[in-house]
Amino acid sequence: MGFSSKKSQSVLNSLLVLLKFNEVNKLSIYIILFSIYLFTYNCKSPQNKLPDEVVEYSESTDTKGYYSPQDKRSEALLQFVKELEDKSSSFTADFTMKVVSGSETNNINGKIFYEKEGKKVKIQLLDPFFGAIISQILANPNLIKIKQGGNDKLYVQKMGDIELVDPNGQKRYRIPFPVIFYSIALDFTGEFTSQGSLLNPSEKKVKVTRNKDEYLYIFYEGGLESLELLSKERNLQAKAKVSEASKKGTHPPERILTRVSEPSSGKNISQVDINYKNIKRTTKIPDKEFQL
Repeated sequence: MGFSSKKSQSVLNSLLVLLKFNEVNKLSIYIILFSIYLFTYNCKSPQNKLPDEVVEYSESTDTKGYYSPQDKRSEALLQFVKELEDKSSSFTADFTMKVVSGSETNNINGKIFYEKEGKKVKIQLLDPFFGAIISQILANPNLIKIKQGGNDKLYVQKMGDIELVDPNGQKRYRIPFPVIFYSIALDFTGEFTSQGSLLNPSEKKVKVTRNKDEYLYIFYEGGLESLELLSKERNLQAKAKVSEASKKGTHPPERILTRVSEPSSGKNISQVDINYKNIKRTTKIPDKEFQL
């Protein structure tokens, strides 16, 4: 445990040489700085310990039993989804997050705010020792805004992947933020009734194509069981699923497991274990909480 300033500075200098300072890379540089913090400052586990539940990908090519949203056989599933939306609420919560990437295991603390009415999500990542805000992420269905603690600069991008860089190997990889966002914001009806969506009423599955990416939503009787992304164009696959013990019909669930991989090779990029605690459900969250 400990912070190595020489190591961090050396890695940062080498990365800055490689990057051009356009607007997109400014966002990448910030996330590089944050990932350096995680890899050098947090307590590290010498073993690559994975979650005790395995996240398996689904068979995305299966089309049997799927119907268009206009088909009468889809009505029952659409009604079920609408009822889930209606009973969901805004909430705040604390969380702990364990990230396994390569040979490193890092533990992160944070807070999350979700405003149902405005479809807004705010995530604060906190210093594990002092509780100070390291960074903040504010997102809606269209935009992601990121602000580093102690810095007035605001980085803005369209809803999509967040790029991370492993400071040990300087390898770039992507975190599919839409999987995180849409699993928090239970807002389904508009997308599920759009052209190109396919619904499987008997298995409670919905396929959605968004910007050439394929999403698969799977539900259980109490709510959303998993959300899976497959992007052949970007060689990216990810799945967020509710742990079996947390399938209680509440939102957010107490524990969510996420796996991110390269579909071409089957290699895991990262595995994330998030545990929510101190969950407070409410009808409204003050607007000031969504300021950066």
